[in-house]
Amino acid sequence: MSLDTEMSKKLFFLSSLVILLIALLAAAAGQGDGDTTSAGVMDKAEEVYRTVLEKVQQAGGAVKGFAANSYEEHLEPAVSWATEAAASAWDKVKTKLSDFFAD
Repeated sequence: MSLDTEMSKKLFFLSSLVILLIALLAAAAGQGDGDTTSAGVMDKAEEVYRTVLEKVQQAGGAVKGFAANSYEEHLEPAVSWATEAAASAWDKVKTKLSDFFAD
């Protein structure tokens, strides 16, 4: 699973959680003394949702950047070294087998 897919799933989960919380807050505010300010509450909830969503997306971008940087600095060199070592070992095995069966 790629990093983008995992990040998208996490962002979707957080967005869903925020929407649920906003809906619960709006429902709780609507159960008050029957005043007609529910439109104001919904506007405030929408504003809060947009602010939270923006912050989550910014945090997701920072996490993605950190992960990409960590991959480039730590994992990629190790994978490159391992790939080269495996290719070198395989070349040696092929040479030995060729020499063995050539005799």
